[in-house]
Amino acid sequence: MPSMSSTVSMQGMTSMPDEPGICGLFWFRPELARPLNELVAVLLRGPSTLTAGERALIAAYVSRLNGCRYCCSSHSAYAAAELPGGMALVEKVHADPDGAPIPAKLKALLKIASAVQQGGTKVTGHDVTAARAAGATDTEIHDCVLIAAAFWHVQPACQRTGHDHP
Repeated sequence: MPSMSSTVSMQGMTSMPDEPGICGLFWFRPELARPLNELVAVLLRGPSTLTAGERALIAAYVSRLNGCRYCCSSHSAYAAAELPGGMALVEKVHADPDGAPIPAKLKALLKIASAVQQGGTKVTGHDVTAARAAGATDTEIHDCVLIAAAFWHVQPACQRTGHDHP
């Protein structure tokens, strides 16, 4: 646990530890960290027909769209370790998900994740229909939406409190 001497101060906020990403926020309020960590653990590593690498890629992609360097780099690294093609594949997805050599189902899920990142109402019936046509189940679509929403929701807090560094 960091000492309070290693804290950063922000305008209008109590000093918080200078830890990267969500870690500093979690250290400051550990009672809130537990349920959020449990949610992310289930979403990213719990039982699913999507691999842990695919779910990490969704998290990394949304993190990149959010401009959150810490989450993008950490989840990109995990996805790269889990997916065939490694970091080269992850970088291709970040640069051009439609042109990346990934399954059509994952492309459709990334499109949904992008729409969630722009605001939940941006997900259309066409997006869901396209994901189903590409082979995504309703559970996979649901999980993709929750992954994207969780990262879209938490990352601005990291950025606004100065905890967005790798």
